Amino acid sequence: MIVILAGATFATVRALLEFSSILSLEFLVAADIIGTVAIDPSFANIGVLAAIVAVRTFLSSSIELETEGRWP
Repeated sequence: MIVILAGATFATVRALLEFSSILSLEFLVAADIIGTVAIDPSFANIGVLAAIVAVRTFLSSSIELETEGRWP
């Protein structure tokens, strides 16, 4: 990974970090959904899941806004 990034520009590294961050947030949302549905599907857990998904969606949008300079 370091060898590949050695000749990369700042924009390339920033785009790679953006993609990695958004992808990891998507995996975390999927894991939370599976955990909520599979383990204990109560209304309290679904409410917590909705709050987590809202925060992570906001983070993903903020990351994209920061890197792209426009709303998704």
